Amino acid sequence: MRCVSFIIVLLLGVVNVFAQSPHGKDLKMDCSDCHMSTNWNIVPAKIKFNHNTMTSFKLTGQHTTVSCQSCHKSLIFSEAKSNCISCHKDIHKNSLGPNCVECHNTQSWIAVNILKLHQDSRFSLVGVHQNVDCQSCHSGFADLYFPTQSTSCYSCHKTQFAAATAPNHVQANFSTDCRQCHSVTDFSWGTSNFNHNFFPLVGGHNIQNCFACHAAGSNFQGLTTACYPCHKQDYANAKNPDHVAAKFPIECQDCHTSTATSFAQASTFNHSTTGFPLTGAHTTVLCQSCHNGNYTSTPSDCNSCHNKDYAGTTNPNHAAIGLATTCQDCHNTTTFTTTTFNHSTTSFGLTGAHTTISCQSCHKGNVASTPTDCYSCHATQYNNTTDPNHAQQGFSHDCSQCHSTTSFGDANFNHSNTGFPLTGAHTTVSCQSCHNGNYTSTPSDCNSCHNKDYTATTNPNHSAIGLPTTCQDCHTTTDFTTSTFNHSTTPFPLTGAHTSVTCQSCHTGNVASTPTDCYSCHATQYNNTTDPNHAQQGFSHDCSQCHSTTSFGDSNFNHSTTGFPLTGAHTTVSCQSCHNGNYTSTPSDCNSCHNKDYTATTNPNHSAIGLPTTCQDCHTTTDFTTSTFNHSTTPFPLTGAHTSVTCQSCHTGNVASTPTDCYSCHATQYNNTTDPNHAQQGFSHDCSQCHSTTSFGDANFNHSNTGFPLTGAHTTVSCQSCHNGNYTSTPSDCNSCHNKDYVATTNPNHAAIGLATTCQDCHTTTDFTTSTFNHSTTPFPLTGAHTSVTCQSCHTGNVASTPTDCYSCHATQYNNTTDPNHVQQGFSHDCSQCHSTTSFGDASFNHNNTGFPLTGAHTTVSCQSCHNGNYTSIPTTCYSCHQTDYNNTTNPAHQTAGFPTDCTPCHTTTGWTPSTFNHTTYFPLTGNHDISTCNTCHINASNFGTFSCTNTCHSQASTDPHHTGVNGYVYSPTSCYSCHPTGQGD
Repeated sequence: MRCVSFIIVLLLGVVNVFAQSPHGKDLKMDCSDCHMSTNWNIVPAKIKFNHNTMTSFKLTGQHTTVSCQSCHKSLIFSEAKSNCISCHKDIHKNSLGPNCVECHNTQSWIAVNILKLHQDSRFSLVGVHQNVDCQSCHSGFADLYFPTQSTSCYSCHKTQFAAATAPNHVQANFSTDCRQCHSVTDFSWGTSNFNHNFFPLVGGHNIQNCFACHAAGSNFQGLTTACYPCHKQDYANAKNPDHVAAKFPIECQDCHTSTATSFAQASTFNHSTTGFPLTGAHTTVLCQSCHNGNYTSTPSDCNSCHNKDYAGTTNPNHAAIGLATTCQDCHNTTTFTTTTFNHSTTSFGLTGAHTTISCQSCHKGNVASTPTDCYSCHATQYNNTTDPNHAQQGFSHDCSQCHSTTSFGDANFNHSNTGFPLTGAHTTVSCQSCHNGNYTSTPSDCNSCHNKDYTATTNPNHSAIGLPTTCQDCHTTTDFTTSTFNHSTTPFPLTGAHTSVTCQSCHTGNVASTPTDCYSCHATQYNNTTDPNHAQQGFSHDCSQCHSTTSFGDSNFNHSTTGFPLTGAHTTVSCQSCHNGNYTSTPSDCNSCHNKDYTATTNPNHSAIGLPTTCQDCHTTTDFTTSTFNHSTTPFPLTGAHTSVTCQSCHTGNVASTPTDCYSCHATQYNNTTDPNHAQQGFSHDCSQCHSTTSFGDANFNHSNTGFPLTGAHTTVSCQSCHNGNYTSTPSDCNSCHNKDYVATTNPNHAAIGLATTCQDCHTTTDFTTSTFNHSTTPFPLTGAHTSVTCQSCHTGNVASTPTDCYSCHATQYNNTTDPNHVQQGFSHDCSQCHSTTSFGDASFNHNNTGFPLTGAHTTVSCQSCHNGNYTSIPTTCYSCHQTDYNNTTNPAHQTAGFPTDCTPCHTTTGWTPSTFNHTTYFPLTGNHDISTCNTCHINASNFGTFSCTNTCHSQASTDPHHTGVNGYVYSPTSCYSCHPTGQGD
């Protein structure tokens, strides 16, 4: 009872402590995880809190070196916010949103990925936009204020839109969506993005002068794409054929193509689109010969043009025999005089003698009504035939049943087509013997012809036993006298003695109602049987359970079918010894027959100890006196000394309630044991913890089961040295036994520098005097020179609060360094950026980590030549350092020509000259165009986006002769490029 009270008090105390935690209710940690039990001092080595794994805010970069108080203003840690602006002032005035990490990281506030940030925004920086200064678009750039602004081109380029004159964008009412014609990926205002595909400029439409179609000053959006408005005059002037007279449609594209360089080129009119494709002789005649001035309702049927040919034809006479006027049925456009008519395409294909007679011999009148049946032409032959007499015996008028077109005289009637194929003896008898003059309703069943045979048959007497008249069930046309009947096809196949008896012995009446059960025939045997008496004992009438058709006298009853198979001694006893005249409700449990054996058994006494009456649990039918009981099948398998004791020694009462715990049998031994005193020290009643059934006297307690396995020196000390009479609540922490060692240790002084009392962190049970502490398991692994200094040189106070940043220990070196002056130039306090623990004196700064990797000539210049005392906000653009080079360059003059200040498209850090600009992207400089002076073509030094082919190279006198007859040719400064974009004669 006192134990319960103590637990309740302890729980109330714990609840009270947590309720008063200054860190709030969200910190689910035991105070002892950070604080000492004697006071509230924090023991750093004991702190189990991990900011990265136990919170959603991982500490990285500069966050790892700031003090906890700088973020956690109160002791309730959960009140600290995780968003950046809760600690850092938003200098962008909420113009970029609260998510600082999109641009900044914990290493540095400098945003080094401006280009990528723009790519992820609404406005990617491509083409010329890559090279413009931020402040040219962002008016608040100087104040780091970036409010949302329009991404449309027109919002920035209104001036260029208004100033454009070729063509005049305002006057032409052009769209203010500049991207319809200009590309943001280009480095000039060229019209590379304009797509005239809504009306492709090909063939004769390949016109370079927009104003040839779009009137100057007109609205460029209102021009129709139809041909006729521009080509009215061409339509009116066309005479071959006369478009106006023939009332041709004004959809010119039906006959002409826009890809032709001349409108007068051959028509592309496709007669197949009219529904009347021209083939054969039709392809060579003049249009007028068929159309005769009518191009809208010219008939497409043959007869309209060829009726004279139809009426004049006499072989055969088309009109006389009513041939159709669909000439294409027999003729084609290649050769009109030769017929291609195929009689097989009709419902009457010509075969045999029909292929050699003239058309008129069959087609005496209208072709469409010529009969296709044989009788219509061959009625005379039908009526005159006497062997047999077709008319008298009502033969079918379908002559094809017996005759062919090859030989009409020889009949080849196939009896199989009648539904009664002739087989066996039927093939040799005369037709008359069966038909007897009747060829239309001759019966096909056997009995109609063979009823006399059926009636006269006595073995067996078919009529007497009611056999069916379906003779084919037992006979064939080959051998009528031999029966082929197979009794196996009936529900009663014949086996054993049934195969040798006559049909009449079973079928005494109608075959259809002959019973198939044994008793119907064998009732006399059933009733007369006395060993055993079947009738008296109510045996089943299903004789097949014990008898077979092979030997009715010998019973072969299978006891396994009853649910009680006979095994062992049961197979040799008589049926009467168990059934005792009862074959229907004989019990199948052992006890019903063997209860006397159960009661009389004394070793052990079954009744006395309550053994169950399920004899099969321990006995078999082979050997009833020997038990087969296996104690291992119970919840208490017998081992050791338990295997040799008698059943009664344990089972003193009912077997079902025999206890299985050790104490129930061995309480005396437990209470009398004094070394140690089990009862006094409250040892467990589970003897198996220390004892075994093999040897109860020798305890073999396994200390590993307690949660405190014994290792090292702990395995050799006596139990009393640690337990001191207490085996239930002996402490398991090292300090409880080794506190004196902890306090007395001076190298290092554990208590002085606040080392944790968890001795196992540094010591083992094998060798307590040697420390195994591995500094690599802490957030500060020791490397380089740190591995050889003493603990006290770094841990001057509490171990838990020893700083891990370089500056805390090396501030003196940082402040005294003059080459360069770290303090004056505001170098980072993170010494690891340039120094290592191996050699602090030699700086190894990796410029690649800054976002501006050094390549080419940049790797050999001194830091000062670029930084000039500024290591925090030095610009990374080429122009920032090379503005003088840019301004002084004259070939070409970069500043005058307005070249972009992004030097990288043309120059590299390896070689500033020559330029790496790839002119092939715009116009390959090959052959005669391999010109080294840009100004040869780019005559406007202030705008390299313009050029002239005619300035010095291609004079009009030398160019015009090469373009004689070239449609749309015009001599202008840039016209060469329009047709020859690669500079070749293409």
